[in-house]
Amino acid sequence: MDDFILDLDKGFKEGMLLFLKEFWPFILAFLGLYILAIVIKIALDNDELKRKKQREQEEFERRVELFLRKKDEHDAAKRLAGGTAPRIPPARDTRKSPWK
Repeated sequence: MDDFILDLDKGFKEGMLLFLKEFWPFILAFLGLYILAIVIKIALDNDELKRKKQREQEEFERRVELFLRKKDEHDAAKRLAGGTAPRIPPARDTRKSPWK
């Protein structure tokens, strides 16, 4: 029985060696294609991330510009209306803190 198992093991090893000997170029080619696919996927993901950040930056700049334009219009309307009343300073908190 042990000889049979050793023969199977030896046959398996010989078969694997023959397989590797005959098909190593194909194995390397598929490995290279797999690595190339991973590199392309990473490059596409980075490009997509860069475009997303650029879109977010453009949206932020557009919102800031809109805010500043509305603020300028509001300030101009105040000037035309004769200005604002004098500022009243905020009331101070005169309560005593129990921890002091």
